[in-house]
Amino acid sequence: MDKLLTRKITYLNPNSKMTKIKKIIDFFGYRFFCKNRSDLHNLDLNSFQSICIVQMGHIGDFLLSIHMISEIREHFKGKLILAINKNTVELASNLNGIDEIIVLEHPRRIYSRSDNNSFFSALKSFSKIDADVVLEVRGDINLIPFIRFFSKYKYLIGFDVGGGGFLLDKALEYPYGEHITNTYNKFLDFFQIKIPEIRKLDSYYDLKMTNPVKYNKYIVIAVGHTGASSKDWKIENFLKLIDMLLKDGYFIVLIGKVTKDEEKIYNQIQDKNLLNLSNKTTLMELFSILKGAEIFIGPDSGPTHAAAMLGIKTIALYSGMIDFNVFRPIDICNNVSIIKVNVPCEKCFMSNCKDNICMSLITPEMVYKRVIENVKCIPEKSSHLEKSNI
Repeated sequence: MDKLLTRKITYLNPNSKMTKIKKIIDFFGYRFFCKNRSDLHNLDLNSFQSICIVQMGHIGDFLLSIHMISEIREHFKGKLILAINKNTVELASNLNGIDEIIVLEHPRRIYSRSDNNSFFSALKSFSKIDADVVLEVRGDINLIPFIRFFSKYKYLIGFDVGGGGFLLDKALEYPYGEHITNTYNKFLDFFQIKIPEIRKLDSYYDLKMTNPVKYNKYIVIAVGHTGASSKDWKIENFLKLIDMLLKDGYFIVLIGKVTKDEEKIYNQIQDKNLLNLSNKTTLMELFSILKGAEIFIGPDSGPTHAAAMLGIKTIALYSGMIDFNVFRPIDICNNVSIIKVNVPCEKCFMSNCKDNICMSLITPEMVYKRVIENVKCIPEKSSHLEKSNI
C-alpha cells in the first residue's frame, strides 16, 4: 500500500483543467479507497469463464484495437464479451468469435456523440456487464467508476493515466508516447500472450459485400465530419480538391457523414466521373469500396484507419489536436502518406476548436500535389464504366 500512496501518475493531457481535479480525486482515493492488488499479475487466461473488453472508442479506435481483441479470442476458451458504443456495433458484430455485445452509453455527451444519453441511461447500460474479468482499455475516469460500482466482475484491469486508477484491481504500466497499439498490447502482455504482427483488415473481416463502385480505378475521398471539429477539413477545401482532380480526369468516389446541406452541395456537382456515396454506406460496404480504391484521401477518422489497414495508398490529413505518434494510421505496407502542419498549439487535446488552424493550413493544393506523387489510377474513358445504383 505504501508504494501505491507514493505512486507518481503522469496523466494524459496534463494541461487540462480536469487534470487538477483528477489529482485531487486520486490523492484521496489512493489513501482511503484503493482497490489495487499488488499480487495480481500474469493471470491464467483460461482460469476464468468470461472476459469483457470495454472499448468505448469510436471506429478508428476500435480498428486499432482489433488485433488485441482477436488474440484474446484465439487464446481464450471462455465467453468473450465486447462492451462498446453504438457507433461500432457493426464492427463488433462482424468480428468472428464474439459471444456477446453490450452497447454502453458514455456518461458524458461530448464523448458519446449523442444528445439522447443521460446519467441514468449510462448507469443502466453499465449494469449489463457481468464477467469474471473486465478490461477497460482507455484509462477513462468517466468509465472506471461506472464499472466499479454498477457492473459485476471479479477483477477490473486498466490504466490509471486518466485518473481513478485507485478503483482498479490492477493498473497496467502505460506506454507513454508510443503508438496506441502498444497500449492495447499491454493487456496481451498481462495474459502472457505473444504480441502478433498486425495484419491487413480483410484478414480480420470477411469482406464479402459487393463493391457498388463500377469504376476500374478510382480515388476515394472521405468528406464530412470526423466527430471532433478540430480534425475536420472545411467543405470549401474538399470542393476545390474534387474540382482539381475531376479536371484531370480522375474518377472520384465520395464517402463519409455529411449534413443535409452539405449533401445537397455535393449532389450539385455534375460530372460523370463523380459518385457521391456520402451517408449511403454501411461500414462493411465502405470497407469493400475502400478495398477496390487506388488512393484514399481523408482526415483523422475511422475510414482513414480502415484504408490504411487495407493496404490502400492512404493520404491522411492530420490536425495537431492529439499526439500524432500515438494515433497515426497503421502503415501496413508503406502505403500511408501524412499531411500535417506543425503549429504552436500542438497537442491541445481540444475536440472543438474555433480557429482550427492546424487543419486550415492544409490547402487543397498540398493534397493535390501529394495525390500526383502517389497516383496509380490512369484516367480511363468513363463511357466504358458503369456507375453504382446506390
